Amino acid sequence: AVAAVAGVAESVAVPAAAGVQAGNFAVTTWAAPRIPYFPAVIAVAAVAAATSDGYIAYHLNLDSFKETLMAIDKNLYFGDNLVLTIIWAPANKYSWLSKSTSNPNPGGTWGTGAPGVNVAVTAAVPVMNNLTLYTACETDPIIISQLMQKVNSDGFSLTVPYVYCQKLITGQSTMATIQQRINRSYGHTLLRCYTAIFPQAESECTTFLHEDSNVVNYNSFMDGLRMQDMTISPADATHYLINQPHLKGSCIQSLSQFKMNFTHIESWGGKAICQLDDTVTNGLGLETDKTYSVQFNTANQISRIYLFYITQKQLVISRGMLNVV
Repeated sequence: AVAAVAGVAESVAVPAAAGVQAGNFAVTTWAAPRIPYFPAVIAVAAVAAATSDGYIAYHLNLDSFKETLMAIDKNLYFGDNLVLTIIWAPANKYSWLSKSTSNPNPGGTWGTGAPGVNVAVTAAVPVMNNLTLYTACETDPIIISQLMQKVNSDGFSLTVPYVYCQKLITGQSTMATIQQRINRSYGHTLLRCYTAIFPQAESECTTFLHEDSNVVNYNSFMDGLRMQDMTISPADATHYLINQPHLKGSCIQSLSQFKMNFTHIESWGGKAICQLDDTVTNGLGLETDKTYSVQFNTANQISRIYLFYITQKQLVISRGMLNVV
């Protein structure tokens, strides 16, 4: 009976390159050490004397994948082997080189779609080494026996979160709208919607760039009705005020952090996201179809918009059957 998947430990070999930097946050110099890796993005500067590869070692808790089955802290027994598949994106989706030996700033302009004047494509693909999966397993024989008997007799069901995503690339315009129709086929309850707007390019340093600099204002709608009384704008920080209640307990705790990681959140759980238990049925019922949309007024640009919407389904586990309905 697996209680929780603890995480993946791994090291990444960073090819040495004299006088070349990689990444975009805190910069450090090294001559081939091992660097503890905790933040989502880190910059590594190669010193001119570097002659061998450096290593970035990190540990990733699988419950970091919030609002998925891996984040559920419950004892689960499936009665069969499970297969966990990990797929890495191409190297240009998560790494790049800076041409500057003193400044990792990529340069360039957000709305142009260009990755930046200081950016170079990673020449050598980072190598994944020593990939290890650690699992936390239940050791109490009574609990294990009870859970196995439950599955092998009448089975059991658990409410679980289910993630969907829509991606939209707009034409050159000062307005961008993403819309999604959500009905019972997606789940029995709608929990949350996350919407973020990105520049056109999707490689090197722009892949995860979703700051608010080119958003003039916006509003969200449910079934054609505006969800806010006022127009939301980064200029007066109303975008942060609207989303701040959802961010309690998260790593985004200031306006400056939110501006660099701009995401509009719609939640029907009644609490901050970190305080919600996604195995408890709550949210907006999907007995009837819902249409959710977000309309952005922007600079004249091509935009890339992602909408993630989280629903709830039932995980049904019984002898010889595993189903999500």
